[in-house]
Order: sequence, then structure tokens, then C-alpha cells
Amino acid sequence: MIPYVRRKKVIEYLENQEIVYIADLAKHAKTSEATIRRDLKSLEEEGRIEMLQGGAAKLVEHERERSANERMDYQKEEKSKLGAYAATLVSHGEFIFIGPGTTENWMLKHLVGKDVTVVTNGIVHIEKLLNLDIDSILIGGKVNRKDGLISCETAMEQIKKMNFDKCFLGGLGISTEKGATTSSSALASLNIEVMKRSEKNILLVDSTKFGKTARYKFADVDDFNTILCIGDVYSDFQQRENVTNIESDNETL
Repeated sequence: MIPYVRRKKVIEYLENQEIVYIADLAKHAKTSEATIRRDLKSLEEEGRIEMLQGGAAKLVEHERERSANERMDYQKEEKSKLGAYAATLVSHGEFIFIGPGTTENWMLKHLVGKDVTVVTNGIVHIEKLLNLDIDSILIGGKVNRKDGLISCETAMEQIKKMNFDKCFLGGLGISTEKGATTSSSALASLNIEVMKRSEKNILLVDSTKFGKTARYKFADVDDFNTILCIGDVYSDFQQRENVTNIESDNETL
């Protein structure tokens, strides 16, 4: 693997973690710890990461500050495939919740003609939903412009009065030990309530999320009826009945 590509993989891995150890980075990049140390030294000299004691590293703050629109094209190919597959799980006339993430956004164009109603806390979804003439409800509350979502007590009270056929959620990390996690306590709490109100809970996970842990947990792996994933999947996930790797089921894409 050429250094540029390998360092790009290192940055992508760090984007979903607070702190990462060299051994984990070497395993993720499938290279030696000595090579990773050289990569980290170069990235530190560029001002993109900060080295910590104990053989760990973290992104400098400005590297994390991507807006929702900037994140839309990140892992675009995987997200578009996940969105297309997820939409096949939606039946005509259903009342569904779609989370605020950019992966979920790729579902929307595939819902045309299904006569569904979409409830969401994702402000980046609304313009597309309107343009596609899909009935939608944007739950109210405080707007987080950077992350493109709404999450507060007002939104929570609205969710408690709704019952969903299905919910489609994303996250910043998924692991067997730590479950599904996200960066905001308010969003984690909202996701928990949405899952309580939904008949079927579906998680969308691109290949960069496996083995990652963000700050706030909102579900265990077994809390989802279906986990849709793509790319390299850890062996312990492949053995689970509720996990579908869509790359092995191309007919529905």
C-alpha cells in the first residue's frame, strides 16, 4: 500500500475514535507498527494528529470539524449501496423514522413511489424529501447546524407520541463489546426512544465503523433486527443472524 493511501486510512480510522493505539492502527492498516509510527510522525509534522504518551494518537480538533454536507461524499460508494439496500426493506405505506446521518440520506431517493411517511431529526434530509415529494415530519427542537440534526427535550416528547413500522439509524461506531455508539448524549437518548417506539430496528454501518467506539452508547448489537453492513466485516459479526453484508446479496442493489 502506498504511503498516501495508508495515511488516509489512518486519518479515517482516527475520525471515529477519541484515542487510538499504534497496535490497533497497524492491525487496521494491515502493516507493521514501525510503519505506522513513521506515518504518525509525518501526520504530526503536518499538524493533523497529536501523539500521546503510551503509544497512542488522536486527531487535532480541526480535523474532526466536518459539516454534515462535507461528510455526505465520504465513503460515498458504500453509503449509496447501503441506502439503496435499506430502501428495499421499506414496504408501501409505512410510517418510518430515518436518523440524521449521511448514510441514511442515501436511502431517500429510493423511497419514491412507496407512499411512506418519513419522520426525521436530520435537517440535511428535509430539502431532498420535499424535492422528492415524500411525506415527511421534521421533529422540532434545537438545531445543531454542524452535525445537521435536531435533538432535545422537545423532539423527545414528539417521538414518545409516535409508533414506527421501522427505524433506520446510523452511528459512529459498532462493536460486539460496546454496541452501537454516537458522539452526542442527546442523540443517543433520542435513538434509544426511537427504537422503543419501532416494530423493527435497522442499523446501517459502512466499513469504517466496525470496531470503533464513540462516546455514547444507544444500543447493543442484538437490539437490532437487522444490521446492514458493507466491506470487511469482523468474523464475530459475520456469524450473527441479524447481520447482512450487502456485498454478498447484489441482486437487490
